[in-house]
Amino acid sequence: MKTRISRFVILSAIVCICVVGCDKAVGDDSALGPLAFLFGTWTLTGDESCPHICASGDPTGNGYKDRQLHFDPLLASNGDEVCARPVYSFYYVERAEFISGWRVEPETLGLDSNRVLMVDITCDGPYSKEWVALGASLLVRDSQTILTHFNGLFYEAKRSDRPDTASL
Repeated sequence: MKTRISRFVILSAIVCICVVGCDKAVGDDSALGPLAFLFGTWTLTGDESCPHICASGDPTGNGYKDRQLHFDPLLASNGDEVCARPVYSFYYVERAEFISGWRVEPETLGLDSNRVLMVDITCDGPYSKEWVALGASLLVRDSQTILTHFNGLFYEAKRSDRPDTASL
């Protein structure tokens, strides 16, 4: 039991150290610190982008319009699936690396042209199980708009639960 608690404390400390590097980008407007801008409810707008060949059976993405994504310290949800005890990994991807990995220029998706703030979500706390679902991988456009990538499409989501309190 002590080993389990020790691992959790160490992993929590590592996550905190990694996240502290994002405070300049997302602001620090609450006790949650730099994570505050992501926590809450986001609604898919129906706007999507398929810069290449789409794997989705619905290339218009309309099946996800108005679906809500919810993120908080205890769970992440896309309306159908729930990720318990999520771990949010924030990191920046420079332009060249983004183009190499995604095969699209960031500005095509309305993202910063020099570097993109990304968030990957895994489940089950310190044991980190990959969550393969709509909303598990996020690209941050600004404090009110994120993109999620799923089945070859980028889906836009807008904050739907509170006004702008953080700036990127």
